[in-house]
Amino acid sequence: MNLAQKVGHLITVGIPGYSVTEETAAFIRECHPACVALFGNNLAGPWATARLIANLQKVAAEAGDAPLLIGIDQEGGQVAHLRYPCVEMPSQMGLAASGGPPVVGAVSEILGREMGRLGLNLAFAPVLDVNTNQANPVIGTRAFSDNAELVASCGLASIQGLHRAGTLSMAKHFPGHGATSSDSHLGLPVVERSREEMWAVDLLPFKVAIEAGVDSLCTAHVVYPGLDDSGLPATLSHRINTGLLRQKLNFEGVLFTDALIMDAISRKGNASIAAAAIKAVLAGADCVMLLGSLAQQRLTFGALLAAAQDGTIPDRRLNEAVTRVQTLRGKATLHAPTILPAWPEMNHHGVAAQVAQAAVTLVRDTAGLLPLRGKCIGVIEFIAGTASPVEGTRNEPLGTSTLALLLGQRFRDIKFLTLSSGEAGSVEVLDTFIEECDSLVVTTRSAILDPNQMMLLGRLAGRGDNVIHLALRNPYDTAREPGISTVLLTYSDHPASITAVVGALCGDYSPTGQLPVHLKNLR
Repeated sequence: MNLAQKVGHLITVGIPGYSVTEETAAFIRECHPACVALFGNNLAGPWATARLIANLQKVAAEAGDAPLLIGIDQEGGQVAHLRYPCVEMPSQMGLAASGGPPVVGAVSEILGREMGRLGLNLAFAPVLDVNTNQANPVIGTRAFSDNAELVASCGLASIQGLHRAGTLSMAKHFPGHGATSSDSHLGLPVVERSREEMWAVDLLPFKVAIEAGVDSLCTAHVVYPGLDDSGLPATLSHRINTGLLRQKLNFEGVLFTDALIMDAISRKGNASIAAAAIKAVLAGADCVMLLGSLAQQRLTFGALLAAAQDGTIPDRRLNEAVTRVQTLRGKATLHAPTILPAWPEMNHHGVAAQVAQAAVTLVRDTAGLLPLRGKCIGVIEFIAGTASPVEGTRNEPLGTSTLALLLGQRFRDIKFLTLSSGEAGSVEVLDTFIEECDSLVVTTRSAILDPNQMMLLGRLAGRGDNVIHLALRNPYDTAREPGISTVLLTYSDHPASITAVVGALCGDYSPTGQLPVHLKNLR
């Protein structure tokens, strides 16, 4: 193995498009990456994705490299890049609500098997953050719970399910992103917790995962003064990544960084990304996630190579990282694409429907509005105005047409109103609409993060005796509208979740979901 191939073990890269172009192939041959991360912009359906992955592996083999790790965010809910005909599962919080660890394990195995059919071998999951901040703009339903013990048990079940499917796991975001009040994609968050609080809450799920043999971890671009008073984010902190993770938690797997192009790291431009990559490796990271343009990634690879050549990255640190990454690559199952003769796996979609229904949670129905009835029913859908960049193209209201279609089939006298956050004239339109209806169903999508949605929701609170609120993503939407008497949670707005909540509205079943978080200010 030459030095360039060694340094290639230190990088995870992103590529453009749905196919391996000559430019991409040349980049793989030159930089020898250990891992390729795929996102929505790489996925054009299962057959094209399988072909893309097979061609990536072919290029790596021809360059004399070991088989690539091919990874993807496949958490469930809003952060899951595989779309229909692949199965779409509820969010991690929805899985916790639907039955906890047994459900999480079964769902994770299904997700892992579908990944394997495409040639994917590394899941950027599970999320082990303990979502203790209701207004967390980037975690929310990506977390299992705000209870550290439940997060730990669900996380363990997820890892075991992925392993049963032959898929490697990457727990994130070490040492915990659940208490942040800002998004590391857009800035540098700071978590003001003491060391003792971190050990009792945030670190517990990671400790359990490490003891159970999690394959890899992903760092958080977050500052933790209680763990390191230098002001460095965890990704660049030797105290956290080596002193805490390696020496105290005894983690022996691969430590990946989160993407260095995120604003928490890249505020100063391309040069800062290259410098941060070197600092992250020196701090204890084994494989840095680059992403961005191929030119930018090539620049960072060149900086890492130069740092290895001149001794800035000592041989011992380089060899340590290479050995860990080699071991992980050796554990990866080389899934040969097996997508024919049939796709999708309909039994997987059946499980998704069952889990979505089991997740639906009735917070309250003090006015006895369920099942839904009325001479003129009005359905109001608020479309989210903001989303974390991690959600990518998944911020579209996936369930909008599904909700209208299903309720339209059930009720003759029903009206629909869709309002975009911040839309001009929305207040007047809303006020006129609600006067025409004697029963109202209102949906929100992470309204707690969207003042415009909350303002419009507040106008309905005074009519709480005939309003049913469906919180389709973030359950914390319900915490600030105590005037609404009937509240249902779905933790996701995928079609399966919309179908499930329509059944609950119409009295087809009684919701059994268990709220996995505490909702402050609930009346």
